[in-house]
Amino acid sequence: MIGMIYPMANINQTNFKFPEHWQRLKSRGAAHFTTQVMHRLPSGNFHIWSSRQFRKRRSTEIQPETTTSQLQPRRRRINYWGWKFGSLTWWIGFIFTLGSILFVVGAIPMMLANPPLEKIAMINFLGSICFTVGSYAALLEAINLNLIVWLPSTVASICFCWASYLAVMEVCHRYWAWKIQDLDWWIVVLNLVGSVGFLSGSIFGFWGQGPIQCCQYWGTNFSFLLGSIFFLGGSYLLVPEMLDR
Repeated sequence: MIGMIYPMANINQTNFKFPEHWQRLKSRGAAHFTTQVMHRLPSGNFHIWSSRQFRKRRSTEIQPETTTSQLQPRRRRINYWGWKFGSLTWWIGFIFTLGSILFVVGAIPMMLANPPLEKIAMINFLGSICFTVGSYAALLEAINLNLIVWLPSTVASICFCWASYLAVMEVCHRYWAWKIQDLDWWIVVLNLVGSVGFLSGSIFGFWGQGPIQCCQYWGTNFSFLLGSIFFLGGSYLLVPEMLDR
C-alpha cells in the first residue's frame, strides 16, 4: 500500500483535537513545542501530523504500518514554479522572492567603485517594501491559526534569527538535524542563514562609530548581499513547497 494523503479538513481546525479513537504512538519536538505527532488509525495505518504542514494548510499523510522508528520525509517530484493567485502562501513566497531579488540587485553595485547611490537607495527601498508586505502576509497566515512564528521577523534582525531558528526546530523536530533531501529543511535553513547575514550586516554598521573601526562599509554591504542571496533561495523554494501537495 502506498502512502495516502489525508485532508486537513478532517482534523478540527478550531479546537485542534485528533479523533479520540486514534492511538497516539509518539510525538516529537524541541523544548515544550510539539512539531510532529504520529497516530495509529483503526485501520492499522499510521497518521503523521506536522505542525508546518498544518500551519500551511497542507495535507498530512497516512502511511502503511511498518515501523515507529525515526520518521523520514518522502522524496517527491518538485514543481519549481507555478501560479496560485488565490493562495496566501504563494503570495508570501512571491513577494519575498521579489524583495530578495531587489536586495541582491541593490547590493551588488555597492561592491564597485562609485556606485549610483540614489538608484541603489530606491531599489533597496522597494525591496524593503516587499519584505514589509511579505512579513505582514506571513503574520496574517500565522494568526489565522493563533500562531505567531513570523511575528519577530518584523521587529529586528536578532528576532528574525530567532524566528528562523524556531522554524528550523519545527522542521527538524529537535534542536538540529541534517535533512538535505527535505525541501522544507532547505527553506528554513536558507532563511536562517539569510537572517544571520542581515544580523551580521547590522553589527558591521556599528564598526566605524566606536572604538572598533574595521571594514564597516564593505562588511555591511557584503553581509547584506549574502543574506539577500540566501533569502532569495529560501523565498523561491516556498513556491515549490506550496505546489508539492
